[in-house]
Amino acid sequence: MATYKTVYKCRGCGTPSYKRLMERQPSGAWLPTGPYQCCGCRNVFESLRAWWGESKRAGDFKPSQMPG
Repeated sequence: MATYKTVYKCRGCGTPSYKRLMERQPSGAWLPTGPYQCCGCRNVFESLRAWWGESKRAGDFKPSQMPG
């Protein structure tokens, strides 16, 4: 099994997966609503940026050390 690290994970529990909340429409179809839900802690977030917490800002990244 492959192991990897990602910066895109829940700011609360660290789970790297989420799902869209679904709602049944009057026609009977299931359609996604706006919010997202963490698959680990089940907290609901209005946006993916709120889910992963934007812990890394543009100033936090270092430029590449590649020559050229």
